Amino acid sequence: MRRHALAIAVAALASAVPAHAQTGTHRVFVLDQGAPSVTAVDLQSGKVLQTAALEGSPSVLLRTHDGKRLLVLDHGTGKDAGDAGFQAKTKSSLTILDAAKLTPQARIELGAGLEDSVMLSDRGDRLAVICPGYVGKRPEENLPREVVVVDLAAGQVSGRVPLARPAAAFFATPDGKTAVVLAQRGKPKQTPLPAAELQVIDLQTAKSVATLTFEGDPRDPVLSPDGKYVYLLDRGDPSGNPEKNINGRLHVVSLESRKVENAYDVGSKPRGLVLDEAGQQLLLVSDGAPVKGQKNRPGELRAIRGARIIGPVATVPSPEYIRSTADGKRLFVVSWSAITTLNSRDLSQVAEMREHYLGQEFALSPDGRRAFAIAQQNLYTYDLENGTQLDKVVTGRMGSRIFAAVTAAADTANSKADARRDAERKGQTYYTYTEYSVRDPNQSIAVRPDSKAVYVVNRQTSDVTIIDAETGHIIEKVGADGSAVHFMPGAGIALVMDDGAVHAVDLTTNKKLDDLAKGSSYSFSSPQISADGKHAVINAAAGVLLVDATGGPATARVLPFKHVVDMEIDW
Repeated sequence: MRRHALAIAVAALASAVPAHAQTGTHRVFVLDQGAPSVTAVDLQSGKVLQTAALEGSPSVLLRTHDGKRLLVLDHGTGKDAGDAGFQAKTKSSLTILDAAKLTPQARIELGAGLEDSVMLSDRGDRLAVICPGYVGKRPEENLPREVVVVDLAAGQVSGRVPLARPAAAFFATPDGKTAVVLAQRGKPKQTPLPAAELQVIDLQTAKSVATLTFEGDPRDPVLSPDGKYVYLLDRGDPSGNPEKNINGRLHVVSLESRKVENAYDVGSKPRGLVLDEAGQQLLLVSDGAPVKGQKNRPGELRAIRGARIIGPVATVPSPEYIRSTADGKRLFVVSWSAITTLNSRDLSQVAEMREHYLGQEFALSPDGRRAFAIAQQNLYTYDLENGTQLDKVVTGRMGSRIFAAVTAAADTANSKADARRDAERKGQTYYTYTEYSVRDPNQSIAVRPDSKAVYVVNRQTSDVTIIDAETGHIIEKVGADGSAVHFMPGAGIALVMDDGAVHAVDLTTNKKLDDLAKGSSYSFSSPQISADGKHAVINAAAGVLLVDATGGPATARVLPFKHVVDMEIDW
């Protein structure tokens, strides 16, 4: 539920739970829009500790990294007017609460509307938001488009920075001192065509300190791991025709000099950027330059380190994405039919596996030894160390598959018979009926953190197939329907998440346990799991589900609320 527009504004190879200051009591802070209120709940006992009443219709809850303050944001009322902005009736607002006592410290009006992402400094002393404003048909209808900077210690707005054009993307440096705001290139019908612009803002003084203009169409600014540079990727205009292809370009901006340091060619149809935290670098893949008559163009991998680009390094044709081992030492460039394994530091090739279909869903084991792919209702297991296929198994229970097909056929026949009888009774010569079919498998893969087993959810057969990662053989098929599997190693269970239920599977016996929760009034979202794997907190819309395994087998309790829209957890 994080909406921080900070340094990591890109896909990451590995993610971690944000670090916050720890307190003696581990609490869950629940933002209930229906009340409206913020409630503090003891994580282990489920006891309600405090509740603070709020005004308006709050929708975002944040906690500062020092754990001292809770920040509640309200978008205000009004109408989304598209390119014109937000036609506000009431202003967006920020409520600051003391996290220990849930007592209000300040309530601050921000502006016209509120972008979903916010810019909160690591020190927790400064918050910056973008209010999109509104451009009306008449000048008197206009509302300011601006960056609003809030001093959280003083509990007041410290400055406002006007924005001439809509913000397409933005973020702040982790120290909260600098923000960058991108205005994308204008639309083709605009004359003259406005160029893409990057506005650099000093958040300490709430002043715009530089505006940089770019050729082309760079998008999605990203901060370098060391916080010194901003990268903007222009994807160009890729084509298989060498005469029409326009390669992508990566613009590198120095935050110190506030100038464009370089613009690099990054190949045709670049994909990325991907943050490699372990290697302190950003990665992107692309196709090589097209050559007339060439069918399979080699792919390319580049690493961006500071203001330098390393590569290109040749990889598999048509690379789609990048993965890494849990320790970050090896990288994997993946296409639909091949995988290249590389050392993350020098990008040297370790191994390559080709001529294997890698399916609609793909996953790697955390130790990097196995790859798993789904095609149709088959799971393929590959040994990445020697580039071979270990096994292919059919997911889902055959009995369930047959039952679903028979039920669909029977329902279709009944619908057709009912429709015919109804038409004959009315003297009609035509009728319509419903033809039923089996549900799509919509399969998803989850690999255990210890790399020992892989779990595949099959929605057609309403079950989970558990496969031994070492051999690729089936261990068990468990009757538990859901959309995804999440692991709680400290509790010894896997959670199978469905809209109206949370199922549990024992990681040792591979047997289904009693459901942790079930109810048609709930809508369970993805769990937030503690680092030790003994606690899970799940938003259920009409409540919050707490899973606790500190005292033995996992137990669960649902705490009722009216409408839970956000949570913060003090692990």
